[in-house]
Amino acid sequence: MKMIYFIAILVLAAIACGMNAAILPETNATATPFPTVTESPSPQYRVIAHSLNVREYPSLSAPVLYNLYIGAEVEAHGHRTAEGIRWVDIGDGWVAEAWLAPNQ
Repeated sequence: MKMIYFIAILVLAAIACGMNAAILPETNATATPFPTVTESPSPQYRVIAHSLNVREYPSLSAPVLYNLYIGAEVEAHGHRTAEGIRWVDIGDGWVAEAWLAPNQ
């Protein structure tokens, strides 16, 4: 048992001194980096109305939180149809998709 401890101490000392190439077997393995995870971007839109109401929820009766103006860019986080209107969730409110154009 003492011999195993002695060998382990010698191996650790050799590694600490940079002599690991002499005592460890050579391998051809190369480290592979972790794959990069990228989220696909949400669909980008731009406002085509002079003024577009951002509403609290997808309904014409929902309170207006603020307005967006022509040329403003938004990201879609989801879609829903309510009251016959297709709505886009822009993260902090909802807008009618009819007043948005795909950003190119």
